[in-house]
Amino acid sequence: MTTQIGTGTDTTYCAANVFTAGNYEALTDVSFYTIEPDTDYTVAIFTNFTTPPGDAAPVVWTSGTSALPGYHTISLPETVTLMPGEVFSVVLEITSRPVFTHLQ
Repeated sequence: MTTQIGTGTDTTYCAANVFTAGNYEALTDVSFYTIEPDTDYTVAIFTNFTTPPGDAAPVVWTSGTSALPGYHTISLPETVTLMPGEVFSVVLEITSRPVFTHLQ
């Protein structure tokens, strides 16, 4: 029986994906998974970049902590308006806490 979950060490993961808008679109939310409780996250959206996933300041970003593992949908603080054919990226950094969570 599993009684604890967690890595026991501070672990940071980064991920990014580059997309092309198919139509006029409004990007309002980003979704991702976490596998451990109390995971810190930072989500950044980049547009108008030369080098993917982004070589200038993000057009919008947000950060927080997910209390439980699982699938999370995070609302962006501002809507990102996209034009047809516009290339944009979503960059995610997540950091798990170095503690074990006891399951009961």
